[in-house]
Amino acid sequence: MFGAAASLAASFGIESGILIAVHYIRFSFLDYFFSFITGIFFLALCFLAAFALLLRKKKIYAAKFSISIVFSLLFSNVLKLVFARPRPDGIISLTPVLNLVNFSFPSSHAAFAFAFLPFMNEAYPKQKHLWWIIALAVAFSRIYIGVHYLSDVVAGAILGYLISWLISKGIENAFKQV
Repeated sequence: MFGAAASLAASFGIESGILIAVHYIRFSFLDYFFSFITGIFFLALCFLAAFALLLRKKKIYAAKFSISIVFSLLFSNVLKLVFARPRPDGIISLTPVLNLVNFSFPSSHAAFAFAFLPFMNEAYPKQKHLWWIIALAVAFSRIYIGVHYLSDVVAGAILGYLISWLISKGIENAFKQV
């Protein structure tokens, strides 16, 4: 845990440089692609995934998934208010941010994307690599479009995955005791 905190603290110092470096790999196709990935695509994919889990009689996965998403978004937004870290808007920004909690740390999109992983990997293990690629694409898109620093995304990813893992284990243990 200390290692993660130390790496987050160290990354604060180099993050403007990372954003500027990412700026140099930009071209119009990637601008549209990452804006799409971080926007409607991922949200639609999550709703379709939850619906597919319900249809395939995997209701326990759908319940764990839904609870994890709610808690990941709740905790990430509470942490945004605690840390109140400004977004990197002054450095590079591709899109305006429409958000009720307009702070940067941690990334709610990354938390959401990585909360998605444990259940999709468990419910559809053959597509495990696909789920990881999607979560990483969503996380990177936040840096690419210029609305998050690297540490925001890393913290959001850890938060989302950890919450999902804890909820998954908690629900499994509750059902074992019943």
